Amino acid sequence: MRKVILHIVLPIFIGSMIYVLFREKNLLMFDWFGYLKVGFIIDFLRNNFYEYRIYIPKSVLFSFPDALWVYSFTMFLSIYFKNKIILSTIFIGSIITEISQLWFVIGTFDIYDVIYMFALYLIAMYFIKKFEEKKIMKKKVGLILGCILFVILAVGSVPTDSGKTTSKTDATTSAEKKEVIYEKVTAKELIDALQDNALNAKEKYKDKYVEITGKLNVIDASGKYITVNPIGDDFVLTGVQAYIKTDEQKQVVSGLSKGDKITVKGKVKDVGEVLGYSVDIDEISKTANK
Repeated sequence: MRKVILHIVLPIFIGSMIYVLFREKNLLMFDWFGYLKVGFIIDFLRNNFYEYRIYIPKSVLFSFPDALWVYSFTMFLSIYFKNKIILSTIFIGSIITEISQLWFVIGTFDIYDVIYMFALYLIAMYFIKKFEEKKIMKKKVGLILGCILFVILAVGSVPTDSGKTTSKTDATTSAEKKEVIYEKVTAKELIDALQDNALNAKEKYKDKYVEITGKLNVIDASGKYITVNPIGDDFVLTGVQAYIKTDEQKQVVSGLSKGDKITVKGKVKDVGEVLGYSVDIDEISKTANK
């Protein structure tokens, strides 16, 4: 918008004001003013400014407005066209018309017309080139910034070494979980093995994955663990202490009651003749009584 006002609207306005305020009223535009019923406004302006005409050089009065028209029109075309031949058509046409006035075109040839038009044409082409260079620079800056942004996004999505290790570890862990085979055993069988020979029981079950079936005995108030006893035996001193690991498991336990028959899948972390078995729960479920 600033470009339009300074390089298109303002030049044509200045040229028009020179015509309206200081040129003779034998021009066609003054007939238009009469048809538009604005002649009185033009007369008012001319009455206040026309007397200053004597202070303005004749070349400015008679040649400069046409040059401003060429400048304004050229800048206007630059909005829609980039071809220099097209941008030069107004200047070339005006020069040809001016020179033709020496022979067969109505009008008076004035060398100042040619000088002013040539000067303002060069100025117009200078600004057009300057504006185009600014556009190119903006495009280059935008291109560079865009490339930097995309590179940052691409680099940011690459996992670090620790991330790669973690991913591999997670993948390995998931694979291990999928490949786990739980040994089915009852709580009674575990307790009997422990009472018979604690050493052998530890060697047999420690770090093993087991699927234990038994009776729910104790539910820890803080939700950290439960104990599983043999079904039908309420007087055992040692049992299976199973540790809750997830909120999902805790939710399942909250729906159970003491004495329910349950099945616990998990890994035996420790075996002792006093504390019994310690198991990290993978899954827990209520088992239907048969």
